[in-house]
Amino acid sequence: MSISNVGPGFSGITRRLETTASNSITVNVTATSTLESAANSERLVLYVINMGNDWVTVDHRNDAVYGQGIMLSPNGGTYLIESGNLEKRLLHAICAAGRTTTLAVYEGTGEAVAQT
Repeated sequence: MSISNVGPGFSGITRRLETTASNSITVNVTATSTLESAANSERLVLYVINMGNDWVTVDHRNDAVYGQGIMLSPNGGTYLIESGNLEKRLLHAICAAGRTTTLAVYEGTGEAVAQT
């Protein structure tokens, strides 16, 4: 699944950093801490988009706790890791008890080739 042009730019224009290598996946998240992205020293960009109908928390800890971390709203809440906040650690996600959602995850590695 391709993720295109996510995240608001400073001028209100959406953008996405393109790299020489990338990986796109979807991950189902429940009330159990779920690994979204492993630690990656080659990471140049990571986009996580909440495609589901429930709130989700993402966190760089091994055991994410719902409500303690970065909250992504339903239907498009997005977390971007790019040059300004280039975090290379792992990323976990979790929903509230009894809830589930789906995240679209795009990770770019290698050399930056374009920014759209």
